[in-house]
Amino acid sequence: MLPSLRRRLAACTAARTAARTAARTAALGPDTPGPCRLAGTQGDGRGGHRLGSGFAGRIVGSALRRLQRGGGGLLVAGAVALASVAVGAAAAPAPRPTATPATGHDAADGLLQQALTWQARGRNDLARATLRKRLAARPDDPRALQLLAELELQAGRDAEAAALIERLQRQPAAAENLADLRALQRLHGPDRQRLAELRQLRRGGRHDEALERARSLFPDGRPPGSLAAEFAPLLGRTPGGWLRMRRQLAERVQQLGAPADRLALYDLLAQRPQTLGEALRGYATLARQRQVAPQPLADAWQRAASALPPAEAAAEQRRIVQALPTARLAAPLREEPPTGTGTAAASPMRATATGTPPALDALAAPGAGRPSRSVREQADALLAEGRPEAAADLLRNSLRQQPRQAWIRHDLARLLLRQGDAPAARALMQEGRALARGDVDMLHASALIEAAADRPAEAVALLEAILPAQRSRGQQQLLQRSREALALSAATPSALPAATTATAPLADARAAAAGPLQLALGTTGSMRSGAGGRSTLHALETSLRLQADRGAAGAWGLQLDHLTLDAGRLPDDPEEAGELGQLALPGATLPTGLQPRAEGLALGVDWARDGRRVDLGVSGLGLPVQNLVGGWSRRFDLGDQAFTVELSRRIETGGLLAWAGQRDPSSGQVWGGVTNTSVALRASRDLPEGWSLAGSLRLGSLRGRHVADNTAWWWRGSLERRWIDRPGWQLEAGLVAAAWRYAHNLSGHTWGHGGYYSPQRYLSLALPVEASGRTPQWRWSLRASVSRSWTREDDVAYFPTDAALQAAAGEPVHRGGRGGGFGRALRASVETDLQRGWVLGARLELERSSDYAPNRASLYLRRHFGGGADTDTPRSPQWLTPLSRR
Repeated sequence: MLPSLRRRLAACTAARTAARTAARTAALGPDTPGPCRLAGTQGDGRGGHRLGSGFAGRIVGSALRRLQRGGGGLLVAGAVALASVAVGAAAAPAPRPTATPATGHDAADGLLQQALTWQARGRNDLARATLRKRLAARPDDPRALQLLAELELQAGRDAEAAALIERLQRQPAAAENLADLRALQRLHGPDRQRLAELRQLRRGGRHDEALERARSLFPDGRPPGSLAAEFAPLLGRTPGGWLRMRRQLAERVQQLGAPADRLALYDLLAQRPQTLGEALRGYATLARQRQVAPQPLADAWQRAASALPPAEAAAEQRRIVQALPTARLAAPLREEPPTGTGTAAASPMRATATGTPPALDALAAPGAGRPSRSVREQADALLAEGRPEAAADLLRNSLRQQPRQAWIRHDLARLLLRQGDAPAARALMQEGRALARGDVDMLHASALIEAAADRPAEAVALLEAILPAQRSRGQQQLLQRSREALALSAATPSALPAATTATAPLADARAAAAGPLQLALGTTGSMRSGAGGRSTLHALETSLRLQADRGAAGAWGLQLDHLTLDAGRLPDDPEEAGELGQLALPGATLPTGLQPRAEGLALGVDWARDGRRVDLGVSGLGLPVQNLVGGWSRRFDLGDQAFTVELSRRIETGGLLAWAGQRDPSSGQVWGGVTNTSVALRASRDLPEGWSLAGSLRLGSLRGRHVADNTAWWWRGSLERRWIDRPGWQLEAGLVAAAWRYAHNLSGHTWGHGGYYSPQRYLSLALPVEASGRTPQWRWSLRASVSRSWTREDDVAYFPTDAALQAAAGEPVHRGGRGGGFGRALRASVETDLQRGWVLGARLELERSSDYAPNRASLYLRRHFGGGADTDTPRSPQWLTPLSRR
């Protein structure tokens, strides 16, 4: 125990010395970033405490130095530990980050956290030195190896980085770390110039070009390593990018707790009104912990504060000045006056944009003629005491005396939003606009309420009514945010009004990454012409799905499908009827008016997270044949390449016999209900100039009740290009090739056959063109293709599983042969947002070839509950997929 404790103390002393030296150099004060800790006494967010830095701390420090010199033993070690606990109990607890990594001993390691702090402060030289110390004590630490390799790549020391990556490869659980480093090797190597150009485009304000370059450099939308923090604000403004970057940064914060990642996460949260309050609290925490350089933190904090109502923005500005006294701030924000005159001269916020900013002391003084401010402070105090009704009464009484006071009206509307009465809040602001027509303050306050109610279109209209020359910086930023919300997501529900986030408590970043609850109801009808009673199929599937996206915990789904299947009327012709079941046997009685049907249920549960998916279900409850189905898949992203491995057991849906099974009208026995148990490998690669290459190979074993066993393989390859990729719409086209091969032809409907298409050779070439687009309210997708196919089917016995039946029937044979020809297909989808959280969609699929002409149509209604403003708004319609189509 004593040697281990001495090693800890040696590392602690070295870290404290380095931290004090750097703090003096940077004039940041004596606080030690990532303080040295003893087991049981550390400030790890679980009840521990830091060693004091005053008189008691010097006593403990002296004891530590004596112990380090070897003058002690277990008795001294115990005394020091007890003393440190006592000192910690008397001192204030260490500040706790909003999102603290929970990674065991690594999270508590001072050297690793100290290296991350140096990196956040821009001192990569000190970060590298600290990581080398960490690796000297723990040579196989995967996080230290990864961080140091990334720093070496940034510095252009490729050989040193390669040596570290080679060491990391020997770690059994370092696949994810290696994937990031491989991508970083590309970005800091062959793509170094393109990365530099991306940074130049972003700094120059050329955001559209920067986004195009970012999409090509980060094809999966997830920048590796510390580049995630650097480019999160940029990618957060792409469709679906905000939530994707939020999750990635939250995961990095959870794993490492890097201050740079935390700052980037708060910058991202500040982009949305619903999470602005959490961002402001996060900035304050970073300022207290002094783990980030003051100037970047102050800039980000002030940028976020400018989106608040004027009085709150000014109060937040004062907090920034107090927390970061050494930072240089932009012109301070002033509070709005109580009078709702609406003239440019009466608005201090507009005066700030063109005139000299007031002294900070003046910001803190109440000043004459400001009765509204004291009322608002009293209301805030009542809210803090948990008395919202009293606060509302106070604001209503004040509003009766000053009905044109925009910010009293705003505070009351904000309180109504917190109580869930959005219509009343909006009506209150509408009344104010009618009383004070053209008042700029009233328009601004109303826009804040509309944005908080997740109505970006109304917020944009109100802010655009203010002349550009009269708009303050906060108004301009609110206008920009509302335009982005309007462009990137349609009217989805808001989990929390934005205007309340500055004071209302929010969940931390990890909990906030959880997405919404969705409930969907849809129906899908399929129709395929064929031989009546056999290959004809009319299917109706009604699906009810409940899905909960729990962020880092993954997305869970529960789905119930009701299905009705109809194979049409069996002809009365004995020759045609003999191709069903055992009706071809001598003496079999041909039923009249036979129309095979089936009705039943399918139930499934699924889970997905970060490229992993698992589902399990039962198909055919109430059908002649029931089957357990399910699957597992795992996707691996390696830079511009992706691989997916899948194991699955699915139902064949080629016809009533394969899908549900049938009862033989002659013998009364049940046969059919075919499952395909398969393993598949899919791979894709992004190529330059928007091209992509993809391929898949699947091997399967097909079995059914009283059906001959079969094996098959399926191959598909594609070369496609995205010819147009704009925020509003995209266009893709290319070439697709496919090949199949089944061991046996079991496409018949006699006893022993499965009733599914199973050629011994199938080759096809297709030229697909797909366009998709979106507006703030609509999403659509259209895919059309022409194809040419070549097929061959073998002759096969009527009864492949029973030689006696085959002989008794006179050795009849289903004739095969060669086939194929030209085909065409069309698929169209459209989806629209009805009201808050309601989505209506439809889908139509048509295929036409020489002997295959299926049609399929679906209609669905989806409802989002909670957190809707934080969800990815998809680029194209999201069809409610029946369980049979997985």
